[in-house]
Amino acid sequence: MSRSPATWPTSAVVRARSADAAEKVSRKRPEMLQPFKQQLLQELPLVEQCEVRWHVAQMLPRLVMNEAELSTAVDALYSFLDAKSKIVQVNAMQALADIAVAHPAMKEELGQLFQARATLGSPAVRARARKLAAQFSDARNKKQTTKRSSRSKAQ
Repeated sequence: MSRSPATWPTSAVVRARSADAAEKVSRKRPEMLQPFKQQLLQELPLVEQCEVRWHVAQMLPRLVMNEAELSTAVDALYSFLDAKSKIVQVNAMQALADIAVAHPAMKEELGQLFQARATLGSPAVRARARKLAAQFSDARNKKQTTKRSSRSKAQ
């Protein structure tokens, strides 16, 4: 991966296959994506091809990001939620959920987002949103139960 997705070759097929290859490599070796982080984040707004977007969405949670970079990535993923492609929407939701694992402060907001999305869109989008909303709800319930049980033990 010598260039970021927006500047990949002009052939849509080559861009899609390149994005697929980069995603597969980064799945097994996420550190290989890190040197291209700045290019990827800078050119996120330029990525229009849905096949590239869904692979980029899968790659973003694998990056080690500071707060400004995280904000850029999250903003892009939120914009991907409005894409025509249902695969892009589903992968954007999953990427947001994956990012929230490392950034727990996002969980409440995303839980609400997933609950809202569970009633909108295609069956695939609704199903993924329900699954993610349930995961975030389970995490929230466990946290509340842990707080209650620690208070009970203190008494």
